Amino acid sequence: MNSDQVGTLTEQQCITYIIGRWFNVSVPVVKDKYDFILDYKGKLLKVQTKTSRVKGNSILFNGFSSTRFKGKRKEHYYTKDDIDFYITFYNNMCYLVPVGEVSKQKRLWFAPPKNGYTRGVCMLNDYEFEIQLSKLDTD
Repeated sequence: MNSDQVGTLTEQQCITYIIGRWFNVSVPVVKDKYDFILDYKGKLLKVQTKTSRVKGNSILFNGFSSTRFKGKRKEHYYTKDDIDFYITFYNNMCYLVPVGEVSKQKRLWFAPPKNGYTRGVCMLNDYEFEIQLSKLDTD
């Protein structure tokens, strides 16, 4: 598969996961900065899908999209005006990450790093779909 196909597969896995939990999803007719809108209790959340990859004891995804024009690569970084969350799919689960927590890349750890470093370490289970949505109930 090429990178567009892999991205489409991740997006469809995420949408299927969300619909399976009885939430509504809307997909824009014209390509936009977000991949879909998630309706959570009347809150419309703009979501950008990212394919993650396993790296050591973690998964990792890019916080930007890239395009090529006339042989030059251009990176687009997302802001709070563009999206509310990134979503990724790993091991039959979705993980939501608020846009403000991602810069160039985001790493979510399965277990704490073996070197004992904890500053800025984000644990995968803290970003499970339902856990992140429940935080919106307190806002």
